[in-house]
Amino acid sequence: MDEVIVISDDEGPQKRIKRKHLDPSQPIYDGFVGKTSEITIQELMQQPEKAFMSAFVLDDDWLEEILDWKKLKFPLWIARPKPDDIDASYWQVAPKLCFIFPKMRGFGAMHIKFMIFFFKDRVRVIITSANLIPMDWSLMENAYFVQDFGLGSSETQFQSRLSALLQDMGFPNNHIDSLRNYDFFTHLGHLVISQPGSWKQDKGFDMMQRIVSKMDVQVDRIVYQCSSLGKMSQEWMSDMILAFSGGKTLDLSQMHILYPSKETIEASALGPELGGGHFFMNPSYRNELYDQLLYDIHATKRGGLMHTKLILTCPKPWTYVTTLDQEADGYLYCGSHNFTASAWGKRTKNGRITINNWELGIILKTGQDGIPFELPFEFPSTRNTNPWS
Repeated sequence: MDEVIVISDDEGPQKRIKRKHLDPSQPIYDGFVGKTSEITIQELMQQPEKAFMSAFVLDDDWLEEILDWKKLKFPLWIARPKPDDIDASYWQVAPKLCFIFPKMRGFGAMHIKFMIFFFKDRVRVIITSANLIPMDWSLMENAYFVQDFGLGSSETQFQSRLSALLQDMGFPNNHIDSLRNYDFFTHLGHLVISQPGSWKQDKGFDMMQRIVSKMDVQVDRIVYQCSSLGKMSQEWMSDMILAFSGGKTLDLSQMHILYPSKETIEASALGPELGGGHFFMNPSYRNELYDQLLYDIHATKRGGLMHTKLILTCPKPWTYVTTLDQEADGYLYCGSHNFTASAWGKRTKNGRITINNWELGIILKTGQDGIPFELPFEFPSTRNTNPWS
């Protein structure tokens, strides 16, 4: 028999059914956050009927090797940044492989990272910080969320937001419509989306704030771990704290930003050469706000560097934690957003939100009734007085 569960979220208390008709001979992902260094793309992909993928950086030679593009047995669409020498919105690379180039708005990055695999009995949604390069699936620490959804039909905000995002990016409508054949009623998290443009509301940091404000979570401390930092003003920082707290007033002492120091990069197994390719902070951006917020980060993987982008709530006071499954009810964000205005957006004088990047993340409840998660970094950390740049 199907198992009935009750979930309370922005759609209200709902009775949801965990479908039991998925093929038991295949791995079933009920929803969790893992490390890309502990799994391969091939394990997640298996043999789908079709697939959507997206990344900021791609290693074409590596992908061709692991996917065997010319002999693909299923249609595959990959969204990626548009090359300067291509004018079209897509490029049919091989009979079953098509590159898609989402529209940009001046300065910005096509930074969004996800994979969606369609199977006969389910659809698998993966949201990650990892690019489609070998280093992000081996040497670098990256995080991914994965959940399978069985056959069925349900009108949920999760499915409608996902479909609208794929359509805006340029994936084929007839294949996006097939998402209606799957039951998203068991979704464990809430999608938070950024896309280039000027928005009145419900994109970027405004979407984040609306979601957190409707979740039954305790927000006393915020930890933001990222691999890139942007210019920060007091006004923008105030909007970010409101977004991450769900509209709650917190002071700077209640937030830590985890970002590597120069010493951490130089002492890592990858060293400055690879560290410089994945972490960046313009020295001119540094100000008193960063001096108050920045803390060094050390991966639990010896000598490792973090390319993850994680936001989590922490119990009061700051305590050493390695997992989030036994802490007070809070939330975990996993996705592609770095701590920049290009990623989250910034408010203009007329009150609109301007966003430069394509980004995607998922917000999950933690605690006794939430999703368990093992932190990939040591916490708490020490102040970062010499950030890598």
